[in-house]
Formats: sequence, structure tokens, C-alpha cells
Amino acid sequence: MTLEAQRTSAPIDATTLAAIEDRVAAGDRAAFAELTGLLAPRVHATLSAATGADRADGLTVALLVDAWEQAARIRHRGASIAGWVLARSHLLATATSAPGD
Repeated sequence: MTLEAQRTSAPIDATTLAAIEDRVAAGDRAAFAELTGLLAPRVHATLSAATGADRADGLTVALLVDAWEQAARIRHRGASIAGWVLARSHLLATATSAPGD
């Protein structure tokens, strides 16, 4: 996937995503950068809606670092890293949203 495709949120097929995730799980930093480029805007938007943009910056970074550290374990269980990250971002947004939102 090209950088331009990432910027325009072009869809990515499941086979390509799985290949990127397998490379991430094997410790490939370039693949992680590619995966981060795909996920970070969506994760940040989800967290921003719940916490505000400033707090979302740090939460997004922390979540993606956690994904890097857990990548091999996630893939070993047969799960998607992207799915794990997106699910965690929604859980985190719910847990950190302001009362009454």
C-alpha cells in the first residue's frame, strides 16, 4: 500500500492486512509503521470523541505501543492485530469518556 493510499483511507483487503500483521508479529518495524498508518487516524478519532484531542494523542500512542508489544501473542492466538487495536480503542474510549456523554 502506498502512502497516498493510507492518506486517503483506501480500503485494504483482508489478505494484505493479514500479511502486514504477520510481518508485525515477526518484529518487522516497517510493517508496524504501515499498520500504524492505517489504524492511527481511526483510533485517534475514536479516542478524541471521548477524551478530547490532547488526551487522545497520548492514549493513541500508548495503545499502539501496547499493540507492538503484544503483536506476536495476538497473532499466535489467531486474532487480528487491527481488530484488537480497534476493539481496545472503543473500550478505552468508553472507560475514559466524561460522565454524561
